[in-house]
Amino acid sequence: MKKQRMITIDMLAGMMNRSFEHFEKKMDEGFALLRGEMTTGFINVEDRLNKVENRLDKIESKVDSNNENRLSHLEDDVRIIKTKLEL
Repeated sequence: MKKQRMITIDMLAGMMNRSFEHFEKKMDEGFALLRGEMTTGFINVEDRLNKVENRLDKIESKVDSNNENRLSHLEDDVRIIKTKLEL
């Protein structure tokens, strides 16, 4: 004859508690990994934004420099034309 095992409510509660603790631990580990990945992602985005800002600053500087050079050439041309007109 097979021996029957009686599962009491206390035993069942203990099994469920251990199961829940294991599940809770795994969830905490998963959330920790997710938080780490999100932090890394935000840092990467911030780094990329900084690089874009630096590139924009360089472009703006070049544009300003080019505009100043063009303005200087135009001023020179205006002086030359005025001088020729005065003659």
